[in-house]
Amino acid sequence: MQTEFTTYQEKIGKSENVLIVYGAQASFSAVSLATSLFLWCKDLKKNVFLTSPSEPTVEFCNFVGINKVKKYLPKQNLVIKMPYDENKVAKVLSDLNQEKNELAIIIKPQRGCEPIEQQEVKLTYQSADYDLIFLIGVEQKDELNRLFRDNERMLQNKDKLITINDFASVCPIQAQIVKQLGKNTSYASWWGQLLHAGEATIGADQASNLLMGLEKETANFSRPDCSPEDFELAAWLMRQGGTRHHTDEAASENFSAQHHLPKVNLKV
Repeated sequence: MQTEFTTYQEKIGKSENVLIVYGAQASFSAVSLATSLFLWCKDLKKNVFLTSPSEPTVEFCNFVGINKVKKYLPKQNLVIKMPYDENKVAKVLSDLNQEKNELAIIIKPQRGCEPIEQQEVKLTYQSADYDLIFLIGVEQKDELNRLFRDNERMLQNKDKLITINDFASVCPIQAQIVKQLGKNTSYASWWGQLLHAGEATIGADQASNLLMGLEKETANFSRPDCSPEDFELAAWLMRQGGTRHHTDEAASENFSAQHHLPKVNLKV
């Protein structure tokens, strides 16, 4: 298990920009993992973005970091589109002025050909590029179509992809690392056990998110199939500063997708 954790640790360590996506039908435990992973990447000073094709429901309102979930990917790359005919375009050049504050894109037509009309040029934006993408609890490719419609090629580079699914679902996207959890293993307990085995340093908020996931999975440790490892993991998470979940009725009543609770001051 420690070797498995090292694999994820090294992948994240080599990545500057990390994207975490959890599925439209992701379970409480899957969101527990996604938000904890988001906070861990933040603590490692990574540029990390957390997204899902569906808005968080009130069930998730107590996860720290849930207020950072977006239903879109940030636009970053400027795309210039125009009609192109290789028999009519001689060269495409870029030119930066002397003050280095203005960039010109120069399209030279072939001799005897008319230049491209200004109204034929379209400016759009493409979502940012990421060094590493986690897909957690994603079951259908349709879930990703809207998120990645401006930059579908991101899902075609499997070397940058890590998929994590429970035993009953399979991610439709090919990835370099594919984690299929066992029938009796859940997202929060699996990731928590990896962190524990890897002797990782995690913050109290990460520990609290995973502890909430673990409590949900075990029905507050009342299920007859609770294992010694469940109790050991809970104790370790509490030693990391994790606190057990207490229902906040006010937070639930005031919850909305636009004002997720609890708030966390993190720069996106």
